[in-house]
Amino acid sequence: MKVVYYIIFFSWYLLSLLPIKILYFFSDILFLLIYYVIRYRRAVVRNNLVNSFPNKTIVEIVKIEKEFYRFFCDYIVETIKLLSISKEDSSLDFLP
Repeated sequence: MKVVYYIIFFSWYLLSLLPIKILYFFSDILFLLIYYVIRYRRAVVRNNLVNSFPNKTIVEIVKIEKEFYRFFCDYIVETIKLLSISKEDSSLDFLP
């Protein structure tokens, strides 16, 4: 089991060495997969948004939902980047 952990960690570490712009490109692909293909917890997210914003139309709710999933995917790749980020790079603004 330890070997599997090291293989996974090494893979994530290699991925974290990529420039942040490439990771954001992967984030866009991940968004497409999570939102349209896997449909990860979309019913739960939509239900929560409808309950939280009863005055919003369904078009506005879907827009907020997509923004959430984009942020979620960006957060995933930024967390991966934390494995190898240097102290100098950590002070830079990485937003595209």
